[in-house]
Amino acid sequence: MHILAAASGEAGDAVSAKRLLDLLRKQQMNDQSKGQERVKVLNIVDCGYLCKALVAPSAGGDSSFLEAVSFMETMQGEWGVMPDAQLCTILLSGCHGASSKHEKRIHEFVVQNDIDVNDFLAAALIRVYGRAEDIERAVAVFTAQQQRRQRHDTAPTTTTSTTTTTTTTTIHATPTVNVWNAIIRVHVARPSVGGAERAVALLNRMDAEGVRPDRATFLPLLPAVGKTRSLTLAKEVHTHIIKS
Repeated sequence: MHILAAASGEAGDAVSAKRLLDLLRKQQMNDQSKGQERVKVLNIVDCGYLCKALVAPSAGGDSSFLEAVSFMETMQGEWGVMPDAQLCTILLSGCHGASSKHEKRIHEFVVQNDIDVNDFLAAALIRVYGRAEDIERAVAVFTAQQQRRQRHDTAPTTTTSTTTTTTTTTIHATPTVNVWNAIIRVHVARPSVGGAERAVALLNRMDAEGVRPDRATFLPLLPAVGKTRSLTLAKEVHTHIIKS
């Protein structure tokens, strides 16, 4: 069964994934009718593969994506498996034009179930709100991820000698480059409302917080800055390109 789930996910075979789920559900119903205790037949890896298959480009668009979201929402009750950040990221990364309200269901599920948001999921959520032109929510996700990293990455370590005890705190309290790139793309998509200026301000913050921009940072930023015809912004971006 685990091999079948993996095979359907890697091949993007939604038909096989749906057949496997139907087979497992029938097996569960049969076991329940016989009064047998429910056996946990899926794990989080299996569920991730099945979701990957359901949201594959060849899976059938919006209806298959909705089926994947419903599967996520019922995983814990039906299969005894709690979705995690990686599974939610798989769903958001494979939405392929699904309605933003369906994508936002995933974020609502994340919040309601207190799923620990990693940088990959945060970036995916920012892209969701960027596509929906909901800049406020995109910025809110970015800010929340910064605060989350501050809580998680501030790690006190204690060193004890025969005479003294020293406690030091190590801080890496900033999201990784993919999160910064996501929020920068959201802003440069709206150049008419100062998006390029905000994006360059974010680039400056990246530098101040020790995050090195990459090719994906500059590709959307350069044309947006070019449209402003601002020599000052262009020089700032050029300086960061040279540094990186």
